[in-house]
Amino acid sequence: LPRTRFLSDSEAAKLDAALAADEPLYAHLFGISLLTAQRMGACARMRWEDVQLTGAPCWRIPAVDMKGRRGGHVVPLVPQAVAILRARRKIVNDSSRWVFPSVNGLPLPAWSKPWLRIIRRAGLWHEDADRRPRPHDLRRTAGARMTAAGVPLSVVCKALGDQPSSASMVARVYAQVSDEALNDAFSAMSKPRRSR
Repeated sequence: LPRTRFLSDSEAAKLDAALAADEPLYAHLFGISLLTAQRMGACARMRWEDVQLTGAPCWRIPAVDMKGRRGGHVVPLVPQAVAILRARRKIVNDSSRWVFPSVNGLPLPAWSKPWLRIIRRAGLWHEDADRRPRPHDLRRTAGARMTAAGVPLSVVCKALGDQPSSASMVARVYAQVSDEALNDAFSAMSKPRRSR
C-alpha cells in the first residue's frame, strides 16, 4: 500500500511555526516543497536559471530532476513561493547556480536531520516512524489540499508532474478524506431538509 500520510491543518500550522523559527535554508526548502508540490530532490536541486520571478512566475524543472525523467515540468509559482525565492536571492551568493546551495556550493545532499529537528520543534515527532511526518508528506499535503478544494484529478496529476495515467494512484494517495471533512459531510447529511 502506498503511504497516504498528509498534514492536517493543525499539523501544518505547527509546522509553519517551527519553520519560521528555523534557519532560512531549511525553512525555505521545505516551504518551496509544500508550495510547489514537488519532490524534495527536485527542490534541493532547484537552479536559478530554471526560475522566472517576473511576469508569470514559474519554475521550469528539467527532465533530469523529474521522477521517471519522462520530460520537464513547469510549475506556476504562487506569491508565497515567489516571496521565498526573492528572499533566497538576497541570501545566496550571486555566483551560485543553486537556489539551495550547501556549504561547498553544491546542491543540498540531505535534509533528514534538519527535518527531524523541525518536526520535533513542531511537536509532530512520534516514536512510531509511520506516524511521523516525512518531507515527502509535504507533497502529499499539497496534493490532498488540491483534491479537497475540488481540483479535478487530471489537473492534480499535471500539477504534481505525474502522467495522466497516474490518476488512479493520485486518487488513492492524494484524494484522502480528512476527519474534519468526514464530520462535515455527516453534519450536512443530518441537517433537516426544507420541504418545498
